[in-house]
Amino acid sequence: MRTRTKAEDEKPLENISGTYQFSINGFKQELKFNEGVAIAPQQIDKSTFIYLRHQNENGSHGKLYYVTKKDDTLKPYKINWTLLVLIPIVLIILATMFRKFIVIAAVILIAIMFFNSKNGLSMPTFMDTVFDGLKGLF
Repeated sequence: MRTRTKAEDEKPLENISGTYQFSINGFKQELKFNEGVAIAPQQIDKSTFIYLRHQNENGSHGKLYYVTKKDDTLKPYKINWTLLVLIPIVLIILATMFRKFIVIAAVILIAIMFFNSKNGLSMPTFMDTVFDGLKGLF
């Protein structure tokens, strides 16, 4: 069996057709695929985080995206789990190294948490993304 590369993982598999069970932001949803592409029935009215999870015979797979909405176009950006972990860790390390940076780091961390929660990234989704990334390492 051949494994897929990261670049191949981001392209639709045109041989996939049928109905599959997904979890979108914690809500179970059946998605009907046609030539590797499915359309979720929920409308997106503003930029938001989308967490997709699918379970199959190979295990559970989850991905986090930030979807920006500008006019009538949607543009998804895949969020890497390492960024979710590294940014707060780097801010905390800098705050401990430079005492004058503590207040600025705290304000930045609070702003990040506010932005994330306002746009649909809850703490359980954050943790699921990190755990999925850690599972992918092993």
